[in-house]
Amino acid sequence: MPNSFSASRITAHGVDSPFTERMGASGVRMRRSLAPAFASYVMLGVATTMLGPLLPLLQSQWALNDQSAGGLFLAQFLGGVCGALVSGEITRRTSSRTSAALGFLLAALGFAVLPSGLRVLLYAGFAMIGFGTGVAMPAVTHIVVERSGERSTQALHLLNFCWALGAILAPGLFLRIVDGDLHRLRLVLWIVAAVLLPLGVWLPKVEAQVAVTETARLSRVETRNLLSCALLLFAYVGLENGISGWLPTLAQRMAAFPSSRAALLQTIFWSCFLLGRLAISAGMCKGMELRLLAGSLCTATAGLVLLLLAPAGQWYYPAAVLMGLGLSPVFSTAVALLSARGSRTIRLRLGWVFATGGLGGAALPYAIGALASTSGSLRIGMTACFLSCAVIAATAFDARRW
Repeated sequence: MPNSFSASRITAHGVDSPFTERMGASGVRMRRSLAPAFASYVMLGVATTMLGPLLPLLQSQWALNDQSAGGLFLAQFLGGVCGALVSGEITRRTSSRTSAALGFLLAALGFAVLPSGLRVLLYAGFAMIGFGTGVAMPAVTHIVVERSGERSTQALHLLNFCWALGAILAPGLFLRIVDGDLHRLRLVLWIVAAVLLPLGVWLPKVEAQVAVTETARLSRVETRNLLSCALLLFAYVGLENGISGWLPTLAQRMAAFPSSRAALLQTIFWSCFLLGRLAISAGMCKGMELRLLAGSLCTATAGLVLLLLAPAGQWYYPAAVLMGLGLSPVFSTAVALLSARGSRTIRLRLGWVFATGGLGGAALPYAIGALASTSGSLRIGMTACFLSCAVIAATAFDARRW
């Protein structure tokens, strides 16, 4: 999401990238001044996607069926929706940095209570993680936009890359270090909480938020376009989180993958997701957005079909490649398209669009778990993803009017 709240890529000081020549010395200085923001987005990527790789262990330790496990996704992403909805108000009353610091504090507390052993705190912990990340993401994004000025597009691409980088780190961080040991799990969760806690304090300050207080009304056409984009992101974030969240469990259950191979499979998905965003941010030309949306959706749908019809486990790897590459440009392309064609007024309402995306991130993974419990097959449960594909196709076609 989320997955989804921003855009692409981080490099070490002095390392060349496709952006270096384009952005020049001022771009390098901008990246250095915003380094804490980029680093915080890596951790937000970890926090947002860590539930998927941990799910098999959590199910075994807490005796959760698929529907109860789907409830963890529901708790996390409903928390994210609520956090995104209040983030703007917190920022207006305080500052972006204060809002981000509060978000990281709540996410850290969520990680800290997860190992308590109580099921109610398991759900509460994921809800706090979701709420905290939902508050922090828009605030950090606003800091980056305000501090980068005319280079905000490049900065947002860099930021989105950082989120995907964190998503790639999550499977290895949690599965390979924990290795099924509950005591190691507790230690790792507390370490993540300790890392999250000070991140907001290190963020740069921005000037007074003028844009957040503006109250201009949307026209009927702008309202329609905003709702269309919100529906697209609802379906997309649901699809992204449904696939990435349930992919390790599907591989272990359907193809008897050990936890290490399941982690590798999810790493492949997020690596291709990352590479796709990197390629698009470096090479996409203006005017290609609609064709890119159509091609991306076809690629992701082909990967989903291959995943669910695969006769053997080795086919899961190319399926993960296709799904990762296909899904990677959808979110940022849709938001960029709406922002470019819409007015300043419509751009001020994007926080609500992001919150709608978070709602999709809660709904589809839960629906997959509920359908799997009812049917007795996770493969059948995953067919709910095709509904999201259909909604994305319809709204992407409608995007010609934005």
